Amino acid sequence: MSGKTTFIRTVMLNALLGETLCTCFAERFTAPYMRLHSSIRISDDITEGTSYYLQEVLTVKRLLEDADRPAACLFVLDELFKGTNTTERIAAGKAVLARLNRGPHIVLAATHDIELAELLRGDGYELHHFREEVADGRLVFDYCLHTGPLTTRNAIRILELYDYPPELIAEAYDTQQKLLGNGYNRARSVQKPERAQNRTGSPAAIFRPYAPVPNRAISAASATCGSPARRHRSAGRKSAI
Repeated sequence: MSGKTTFIRTVMLNALLGETLCTCFAERFTAPYMRLHSSIRISDDITEGTSYYLQEVLTVKRLLEDADRPAACLFVLDELFKGTNTTERIAAGKAVLARLNRGPHIVLAATHDIELAELLRGDGYELHHFREEVADGRLVFDYCLHTGPLTTRNAIRILELYDYPPELIAEAYDTQQKLLGNGYNRARSVQKPERAQNRTGSPAAIFRPYAPVPNRAISAASATCGSPARRHRSAGRKSAI
């Protein structure tokens, strides 16, 4: 809801438009030519007999194969391996994103898993997040990318805003605290949403600094339609959401 998936889709869309039509939905978009890969909207396939998770596995496998080639790639991934259990999703997601982050590539990955975001610090990723506020009993989004890790949780708070039964909310908070106390979630900074609290956090976003590699750059600014895409070659940043 806060904009993380829209953000990474917008980056990918502008990269595609810039490389094919020399235009973009931005005031300015600068990037080298890259092979474009995404894992955003995956579904199971009854005709092929493949589950949602298996479709994820096959899609990500293709990304890993292309990452081993010398050509620069843009990889955009949303909620990696959400078709499996939490522990293995985080473990496999961390390993895949660390692997994609090698070479002259740009990686953007969006996740709800605070634990995954923290683990990726060791692989050179920068953490960013989107956030929202509760005003007059409703969610208000600023749609701005904020620097740093996610420090709040909002899923149960949203249930509360939409009038879920109070006893259900109380049980959900109690279970959350038990899970956190058992080490289920190891994020370093966690804040429990309270009824009177006005600010809640959104899913984590991750960006990683780009190691200085010649002829790899990307930059973008927002929100005007139809500006010509401009390209130059220089050292820049690698990203992941």
